Amino acid sequence: LFSVLPFYEDEKQIAKLKELFHLSIKQLQNKEDFLQFFTIYCAINDDLRDMGIEVLEEYLDNDEVTFVIPYFLAALHYLNQNFESANNYLKTALLINYEGANLFLSIHPKLEEIPVIQELITTYKPN
Repeated sequence: LFSVLPFYEDEKQIAKLKELFHLSIKQLQNKEDFLQFFTIYCAINDDLRDMGIEVLEEYLDNDEVTFVIPYFLAALHYLNQNFESANNYLKTALLINYEGANLFLSIHPKLEEIPVIQELITTYKPN
């Protein structure tokens, strides 16, 4: 699935890709790993970040992955320099699953270079 992502460019193709994505994820036992790999793939491919955000937002209310989705969305928003959205998602992620901060930082090396990320991780660290 990931290897064909760069070939989906127009709206019809993207709609078909999303359909394929949703069908794939329904069959999986471990949705978290699949979504993590998807996020990493989108993070390293600039042209796929917006689509990644769009797809991940559809899983915000999914109980199986709600504790990691805000981290994945924060990462893609930071890499797209959408700092307001990124900060909001990261704050939410840190509040519901602080232990996931390392997972978040492992998505892309640039995340460790953004000062506000380290500030938020320190600020939201539980006592």
